[in-house]
Amino acid sequence: MSEKSGRELVVHVGQHKTGSTAIQRNLVSQEGDERFKYLEEYRKNSGHHSLYDILKNKDNHETAFRKIKEEVSRCSSSRFFISSEYLSSDNELKFNHANMVNVWEGIKKISEAFDRLVIVYYVRDQVSSIESRINQSIKSRLCLDRVSLDVFFANDSLDYDFFDTKLRGVFGEKVDIIPRVFLSKKKYGYDVCEDFFGIFKMNSNNLLHDVNKSLSYEQLMDCLAINQMGIGVDEKMRLKKEVASKYYKKISKNKVSRMLTEEQEHQIQLFYKSSNDRFFSKYPFLEF
Repeated sequence: MSEKSGRELVVHVGQHKTGSTAIQRNLVSQEGDERFKYLEEYRKNSGHHSLYDILKNKDNHETAFRKIKEEVSRCSSSRFFISSEYLSSDNELKFNHANMVNVWEGIKKISEAFDRLVIVYYVRDQVSSIESRINQSIKSRLCLDRVSLDVFFANDSLDYDFFDTKLRGVFGEKVDIIPRVFLSKKKYGYDVCEDFFGIFKMNSNNLLHDVNKSLSYEQLMDCLAINQMGIGVDEKMRLKKEVASKYYKKISKNKVSRMLTEEQEHQIQLFYKSSNDRFFSKYPFLEF
């Protein structure tokens, strides 16, 4: 029997704004369960976000393989997890084809230390995804300074039929690729964390939910104005932190920040209709 016998690698690749941080924090919180191991190599905070920077350079693939293989060799677990939304696209705004193919080829290389590779990714309807990506890109170090749909229409990770086809083209038929739809606890009474842990029959009691704080419309507009200033990113982030603390206590937990107009929402629905029809024809058991 080989030293890797029976070992499974599960790679959760996001996508962005589909509850990835909550999944990651719940994996961290259950690290005492010896049946699985949430790999520590290349993990910063709760996610393996540095793997994107490592694997987009092909010269690093062999080193990443050796380091993870070494960690795995010290564990008795049969299932291992890697998780980062940056393994599906460079960030909320950008999908670089060459970078992502290199990243996925790097994951394939790492998977040689295991008997089975499973890829899991979540999608959500593009209107709410883009809305959420806009909000995150305004308040984060991306410092989005204007709301334009063009940058999102150029991000092919949001074309779910294309993304799925590209992913399968790199990993091949032998890899189990599991697409899922993002679920909100508030809307469905059952959320993405419960869904993810349910796939692998893991303990779903006492899960963390909704770990990201939302900003109000007024806060987002203030942050957008800051992003338009001719100052450095660090200074912008300092000012945006002040904006968040200034208004936070006044925000209702149920208040929703909408940056998209109804016309823009309609544009998004039309733009992705054909792709979504193809995607859901492949996976009729999924729906937004």
